[in-house]
Amino acid sequence: MSEADLFYETIILSNQTKHTNFSDVFNQQNDFCSKFILKCSLLSIILCLLIICTIIGNSFVIAAVILERNLHSVANYLIVSLAIADLTVAVMVKII
Repeated sequence: MSEADLFYETIILSNQTKHTNFSDVFNQQNDFCSKFILKCSLLSIILCLLIICTIIGNSFVIAAVILERNLHSVANYLIVSLAIADLTVAVMVKII
C-alpha cells in the first residue's frame, strides 16, 4: 500500500467517524444572526444621529445668517446655499 492510499484511507475513515450535530449548526447560525442584528441596529442608530445633527446644524447656519444683520454678505449667502443643499440631502435621506 502506497503512502497516497494510506492517506486517502485515513481521510475516509476520519470522515466516517464525524457526525454532524445540527443543533450546533443552528446555534452557530442563530449566533451569527444575533450579532448581525446588533451590528445593524447600532449602525442605524449612529446614522440616524448623524442625520439629526446634520439637520440641526444646517438649520442653525441658515437661521444665523438670516436673523443676524451683520452676516448679510455674498460669501455668507453662498454658505447658506450650501447649507440648504446639505439640509435637503439630509431630509431626503431621513425620508427614504
